[in-house]
Amino acid sequence: SPKNTPHKKKKDCHVCYYPDYSQGNQYQGLLYKDLIDGGAIVTGTSDMLKFVSTNFIDGRENILHIHWLNQIFGQTRFSREQIISQSQKFLKGIIHAKNRGFSIYWTIHNNVSHDFSYVADELRFSRQLYTLSDKVFVHHPLVPDLLDWLPDQKKLCLCEHGHYDFAQAIDTTRVGARASLGFTERDLIVTHVG
Repeated sequence: SPKNTPHKKKKDCHVCYYPDYSQGNQYQGLLYKDLIDGGAIVTGTSDMLKFVSTNFIDGRENILHIHWLNQIFGQTRFSREQIISQSQKFLKGIIHAKNRGFSIYWTIHNNVSHDFSYVADELRFSRQLYTLSDKVFVHHPLVPDLLDWLPDQKKLCLCEHGHYDFAQAIDTTRVGARASLGFTERDLIVTHVG
């Protein structure tokens, strides 16, 4: 099972994460908040080539942190050959970054990307990425049991999912929240947490 990861503030870190969804989702901002507050340099990008060619900063622990793979595998507008080509470019870039001194961290959010048809290709890529990664984070101790493609569990670290700030929800009325999502008062909404 994954080992717990202690929460340490590292001032001497340089973290670049991919893809950057911080504009539409609080998760990444909350995840990196303690590092930033501690003086770490944290940036994000959704540009694959920019990510794998991030500048190395001397005197800091340099980390490339990968989140969702849908930027590569969830692109239904590309052919299978284009997706495989992109995935191989990404892995070559990761190898090059490791050779330059970067540590590779990966948080597994999904078994496979949503809306993707080439599951076997993505699972093969995931095994390769796992092999290249120095640490692989999961948000629940049962996740490894669901990932039958894992070659082993040696690199797995348990990191609780970042919590969201509920202060904004307190300032929003029920009608306002529904309207912001495009629902009327009469629409049925079913939610599932987990």
